[in-house]
Amino acid sequence: MMTRGSLMLVLLFSVSGIALIAEGLSPLSSDGRADGLGRDITPLDDADRFPFAGAVPEDVFLYIAERPSAEREFVRQYWAEIHDAVISGGLGVEIAETLGALFGDLSPDDLAQSRGKIEALLSGVDWNKLGDVESAFIERFNPPADVFASKTPVMMPDMVLLLRGSGDSSSNNFRGLRKILFTVAGIIGEGDPNSAVQEMSAPDDGFESVSLDLLAGVNGAPRLAVTVARRGPVVAIALGDGLLGDVLSLLAGGGTKKTLMGNSRFRSAFSDLPLSSESITYFDMQGLLKPLDRHISGLFDTVTTPEDAYQSSKMSAEGQDLNEKAMVAYQQEEYPRALELIERAYETDPESSIVLYNLACFNALNGNKEKALDWLTKAVEGGFYAPRKIAGDSDFTSLRDEPAYQTALRRSAELARESQARDVVIHSNKTGEGYRLAQEASRCYQDGDLELALKSIEQARAVAPEDSRVLYDYSCYHSLLGHRELALDSLAKAVSGGFYCPEHISEDSDLDNIRKDPRFRVILADARRRSISETGSNGDGKAQLVQYIFNRAMSSAGIVDYTATVGHTSGASVWTDSVTSLVPGAEKNPIYKVIASTPQLARFDRFLPAETEAFSVTGMIDTKELFLFIGETLRSAGPAGEEVLEVLAQAQEQLGTNLKADSLDWIGDGFSEVTMREGGGSVWLVAVADEDAARAQIAATETFLSEKIPMLLSQIASENPMLGGLFALGIRFSPANHEQLEGFQNVHFAMIPTPLVFGIAEDHLFFGSSAEAIVTCLETARGEHPGIRENATIMKEAILPDGPFTGVTFTDRRGLGDQMAAGIGMVSMMSGMMSSMIPDPKVQPVMTKLSTLLSKIVPVVQKINFFRSEASRTTFDGRRWHTRKVMNYVPPKKTEKVEEY
Repeated sequence: MMTRGSLMLVLLFSVSGIALIAEGLSPLSSDGRADGLGRDITPLDDADRFPFAGAVPEDVFLYIAERPSAEREFVRQYWAEIHDAVISGGLGVEIAETLGALFGDLSPDDLAQSRGKIEALLSGVDWNKLGDVESAFIERFNPPADVFASKTPVMMPDMVLLLRGSGDSSSNNFRGLRKILFTVAGIIGEGDPNSAVQEMSAPDDGFESVSLDLLAGVNGAPRLAVTVARRGPVVAIALGDGLLGDVLSLLAGGGTKKTLMGNSRFRSAFSDLPLSSESITYFDMQGLLKPLDRHISGLFDTVTTPEDAYQSSKMSAEGQDLNEKAMVAYQQEEYPRALELIERAYETDPESSIVLYNLACFNALNGNKEKALDWLTKAVEGGFYAPRKIAGDSDFTSLRDEPAYQTALRRSAELARESQARDVVIHSNKTGEGYRLAQEASRCYQDGDLELALKSIEQARAVAPEDSRVLYDYSCYHSLLGHRELALDSLAKAVSGGFYCPEHISEDSDLDNIRKDPRFRVILADARRRSISETGSNGDGKAQLVQYIFNRAMSSAGIVDYTATVGHTSGASVWTDSVTSLVPGAEKNPIYKVIASTPQLARFDRFLPAETEAFSVTGMIDTKELFLFIGETLRSAGPAGEEVLEVLAQAQEQLGTNLKADSLDWIGDGFSEVTMREGGGSVWLVAVADEDAARAQIAATETFLSEKIPMLLSQIASENPMLGGLFALGIRFSPANHEQLEGFQNVHFAMIPTPLVFGIAEDHLFFGSSAEAIVTCLETARGEHPGIRENATIMKEAILPDGPFTGVTFTDRRGLGDQMAAGIGMVSMMSGMMSSMIPDPKVQPVMTKLSTLLSKIVPVVQKINFFRSEASRTTFDGRRWHTRKVMNYVPPKKTEKVEEY
């Protein structure tokens, strides 16, 4: 059952969230205001342009700033109409009613009461003036935190939205937002908002804030705050405390953080971009990857570090008493007293690993660094096999960078792994003659006839000379009979042959006669190493593989330095220019050849007909280099990576294919797709470097899909008749039967009435929704059909390349709202039909409400018919990708001025 409080919370977030988005207050709104256009970087020094940059610390990874402009006012008006439609249509309440139907019954009184409260709350904020002078969104990641006790640490983001409003609106808007937070706090606190809210104010300084802890009342949860703050004319809405604190300090002219404005990388990012007075965006890839790398590396360390183990930890009664007193002194921060008491405990229990460890801790806290390191080493060797405890112990903060500390930490992990090695036996069978004879030997052993037991195990060894369990029993019987050398030789062979059982070997009394021999300790250590390797106790080989691949991926992503974007409005078009820069020395990164070595394209219009509605022509990554990169990554990852490569090689052999030779070697450097208007269909094209090789591979693929796959499905169905329906998934081929498409094929997919058409022509592999669509593209390439340059709309609205390029795109967005409305209308109709077909009294109301909700969304999305088209063009100079984009809008209707007389 949805309670009144939870309903109120749903309504509040749904309606206020829709209001914020529809009003276009967020820098991430879909009107493109996070991008822009302009000329040099100098104006970033101008406090009148984007002054928030002077209050943003340089360690954020995302900064989006914008200022409203008269040129872009028409876009805001378009979205204001959507906002009005959302509010007048009551969509927030409809969403709540739909959720209410899902979770329980809601009375009309509940809805009416909640609607009134929300309207009152929203009316307390002047949404039009909240950020109508300047706004900025910033984000950074915090160090990992233990969100819940004994769970994996979580890296939480800090986000701040800064809003500077006109006039004296900030004070009133702060009070309105404060009231919203207190309402939510009352819901979370079940009527008591003060349990989750903190307030601060400094009237003389023009500062006030209210903070809501979203996790208040959750046991073991840290503080997760949503805060609204005001300092003078600026209102800040934040998630998290740290970033907001830095920003407020910088706004007040204090703080120790360096600002983004003064960061040389930030300034240089915009040096090649035009000037913008409307919006700028800065995404710092390095600023994102560094905390992310530290976090993920910490997670891998947790996964691969063995569990703590404590050996030789017992103490005498006197030692226990002294240790407890030392711990009391430690908790009271009386470190000299704690050290004195633990030294006395050492006199009574010099071999207790707990005492040795506490000696290390208390010496470190008293500043005795060398003694602390010495005691830590002794503690580890004495049985304190606790790498996680040692690594996380704040008592050793002063020792972290010392080589001896790192050595002790590694040694503790090594000993912990060894102590946790699990017994495992491989290369041994429990069937056959060898096993029968070994069981006969065991019965003789139980009867006390060791000679007969040895004779039987010798027979078993002759039958199964490599069976590790037989070899081990052979060693035991020789040991019991006093044959030391034979026992040791056979034990060594048993271990190397697969009897990886250090715990069993160390405890088996049958081996007492050879236990004191130095060779025995060597064999036992070998069994432990092999057990660790086999069971993954040394930090799971798969985890190490994943960690290596992650590190490789992080290194590859780190090739990008930053992306900077600026924008401006011209007429009915919003333009953006951006640059994505690689780090210095990027060409030395292995991924560089994959993403940056392919030549830029010279022509975009070869296959694009005049009736094109949308197209994309892009240079591809170098697939051959990608194949080499993946192979080299796996080979460098060690045995686990080599194992993956072997599995892939075997799979290719079974399939009778070679991925590189059969596919990658003939793929070219470009990919295109085109959609034609008026039902003309769609075509996808991949450049081909070797037509003959491509045709041969396509023929082989056809054979595989049409012959081998059905055989496989038939085999599966014969073994399990219940899976006979898999035949419906079959793929079949037929000739395209078009005079201009010689060698082309139709590919028929089950349950899809219209086949795709594919084939090779004009150095490209074509896939088309119909033969006619492909023919149109081929005729365009041969000059037999009007090309895209005869499309006046695209020639006017697209961003055409004037030289080599990496990518060019164009999409006609006319009628977008009608298209969306048609799709939603179809879903609404289907949900309405389902509500009448489903008699379940719990499901039927939900479907009915969903149908009603969707029907009310239709007239709203129909109003999103103010787009004309969007286009982009990207080039690459070896270090930077330069991208220009444009969103073309329907020009606003002009209102004629009427002069008054």
